[in-house]
Amino acid sequence: MNLTKYLETEGKQETVHISYGGEQILHGGHSYALAEPFSMDLKVDHDEKGTCFISGEGGMELHAECDRCLDPVEIRVPVRIGERFTQEEITEGDPDGGHYYLDGYELDTDLLIEDAVRVEFPVKILCKEDCRGICMICGHNLNESDCGCDRYVPDPRMAAIGDMFAAAKSK
Repeated sequence: MNLTKYLETEGKQETVHISYGGEQILHGGHSYALAEPFSMDLKVDHDEKGTCFISGEGGMELHAECDRCLDPVEIRVPVRIGERFTQEEITEGDPDGGHYYLDGYELDTDLLIEDAVRVEFPVKILCKEDCRGICMICGHNLNESDCGCDRYVPDPRMAAIGDMFAAAKSK
């Protein structure tokens, strides 16, 4: 998306429809495929000469796996964009290095969308709030049924007391 016309005139406001060109999002060392093509409307406000503000909201549907049971799940990640660009950042470079998705007057909207998704990405992906996960002994999905494995793990802080009971029992 070229920003030239938005930086040149004052008081211009326009809605631009953009589409994400990728087929997946990379986050946290994992690749998440898009469940459907993603597009959104961006509102471009040019309130003063040499400055424009780009904003928009949407939601990206992604294929993922539940972090507990590994079942496939579709998640919706909010996409919220709100960025201000100035003529000086474009011509002289951003001193903070914050707008790396600018190449001259060209705005890489794919990078802008990817950053917005990464900010809103959930910390833990679950198929349902009360997901029971998989058995740590046999790997059975505990949401389907109980496997019958003995998953009791004694508290190591209580081991000394357990030893005292075992010693008293053997006398």
